[in-house]
Amino acid sequence: MTKLTKEQKDLYIRCGGVSCPFCGESDVTGGFIETEEGGATQPVHCDTCGEDWVDVLTITDVESEE
Repeated sequence: MTKLTKEQKDLYIRCGGVSCPFCGESDVTGGFIETEEGGATQPVHCDTCGEDWVDVLTITDVESEE
């Protein structure tokens, strides 16, 4: 597993996590989201370059159901 640089992480987050932080392609597949207290994690795989990583998801807002 290749280690992400700070610059790769920052760009991935700024772009909304829609493309691979390693190769930049959008051919990514997310696994099941595992919830934890205060957030969640999701394994992600790039079908283009074969890299794997884990998205760390946090709560940023809450809305009532209408």
